[in-house]
Amino acid sequence: LTLTARMAHRVFISLRFGESMPEAKALKAALEARGVSTFLCDVPEGNDIASSVARAIDLCELVVVMGSLTYGKDTGAGFSTFEELRFICDEKKPMFLVKMCERFAEAETRLRISKAISYLPWAPGTPIPAELVPRILEKLQSSPADGGTSTPAALSAGTHAAAPHAAGAPKALLQSPSPAAPVAGPAQGAQGKTPDLATCKEALAQVERKLQGTEHHVRKVRHDFSKLSTGDVVASAASSVDLDALAACRYELGRRVKELELYQRRLAMRKGGSAVQHYFRVPRVPGGDPALCGWVLYHFDGSLLVRSLELSPTAPPALTSGPSVPHVELGQSGLKDTPEIVPSAFEDEWTRAGGQPYKA
Repeated sequence: LTLTARMAHRVFISLRFGESMPEAKALKAALEARGVSTFLCDVPEGNDIASSVARAIDLCELVVVMGSLTYGKDTGAGFSTFEELRFICDEKKPMFLVKMCERFAEAETRLRISKAISYLPWAPGTPIPAELVPRILEKLQSSPADGGTSTPAALSAGTHAAAPHAAGAPKALLQSPSPAAPVAGPAQGAQGKTPDLATCKEALAQVERKLQGTEHHVRKVRHDFSKLSTGDVVASAASSVDLDALAACRYELGRRVKELELYQRRLAMRKGGSAVQHYFRVPRVPGGDPALCGWVLYHFDGSLLVRSLELSPTAPPALTSGPSVPHVELGQSGLKDTPEIVPSAFEDEWTRAGGQPYKA
């Protein structure tokens, strides 16, 4: 297990493996279904994971603590939640507590985790609370991004248009209401040519070589390049000599490489003939009045999510398609038992919002 700056995640989940791993995996899936990249280390304690975990904590925007009974215990394994919690507190990382017990068994845990920290209870072995993901997203929205960068809105559909800030949405909703940097798909740069995955990987390797041996390997990203096209980021990686700019290129290229790889895997999964198309419409806020909170519409090609459209009464439509769509399968989306809408209900709204026709 390795983690470099190019694989930075917005959320880090800290947990005792033997006490809350099933819940942590469910939470990771729910967050990533909302477009929030989440780090969850599933290597058993005692393995050499310290550097990966430390780097993930350093680069994340928010730490979610799965506060089970013995969370923060010094196991003597060399690296455990005891060391994690100390590092999280020393670094003053924004924290959200999932409270899974009445009282922590460890006195130091009770000392370090203030009662003022945002939290939500979750009894082990029970389904994920419906309000947990929206609450975490609200916390993300209020937490400053690494390096003091104020990043723009959530996922966009290739054009990097700002997405509206949803207060929350049921189970599988894709759009993050927090100010996340959009994960760009293959966008054209100044030369008018769209860099492919191999070009992006080569640019990323070039940046890594330029930064090799510099202190910027362990420093936070200070610039936000999320609004640049992929071509412009590649060009900046090739021409820049400024170390802070190169660090930002490394971070942004890494995110886009990851999304392009996911996109290629999704395309490969869809090969082999036409699949049944599924369309859904759900309120942006669970149980909310759509007239006040708006709707989110989803399109699944077979079992895979391929498009989403967020409609808010107070913000422009937010379209997500192509490489920007996270890998979400219908069976894990929470929408399988939701009544479907007719294709035209989705397509009419998609076209009205400026979306391009879907090509399988």
